[in-house]
Amino acid sequence: MITAMTPAPFGRRLAARVIDLALVTSVVIAGVAVASGAVTTGDGEWAELGRFLMLLSIAAGLTLIAFVAIIVVPTAISGASAGKRLTGIRVVAVHGGAAGWYRSIAREATLPVAYLALTFVIGSVFSAMPPSHALNSLLDDLSVVVGPGLLVIDALFARRPDGRTGHDLIAGTTVVR
Repeated sequence: MITAMTPAPFGRRLAARVIDLALVTSVVIAGVAVASGAVTTGDGEWAELGRFLMLLSIAAGLTLIAFVAIIVVPTAISGASAGKRLTGIRVVAVHGGAAGWYRSIAREATLPVAYLALTFVIGSVFSAMPPSHALNSLLDDLSVVVGPGLLVIDALFARRPDGRTGHDLIAGTTVVR
């Protein structure tokens, strides 16, 4: 059990996540801005759709690359991303050692994978219904609710005495001061 380490307060954890996500978002926005000037296609609706899909693909790729480079790699190597370093907290394994690569990847992949899995399961349930079914209109709005819902559930885990959230429990990590 975690005895010698002081759990990081939820406010610091939240501030660190906001800083990290702001850095990731900045990289993605800058990359898409540069790419939008380079991606040119012909005229017409299909050309606009192609341009949009190309920029969407670039944004998705940049998001993954920036997320790994800004959050996962520093956490695996030093236990702290830029946001965690600025807020004075770090990620460690429950037994007190370094988080390492496996735990860092597992920790950061948990929420996106849970979001995709829940969206897929819910989508599968709704797609089995006839198209005229009244609940089908909920499917359009459900993914908007699932993401924030997972974040709220994860934040509720932070109220545990050891301060570990859902993704910490899955990865075998904890965030300490």
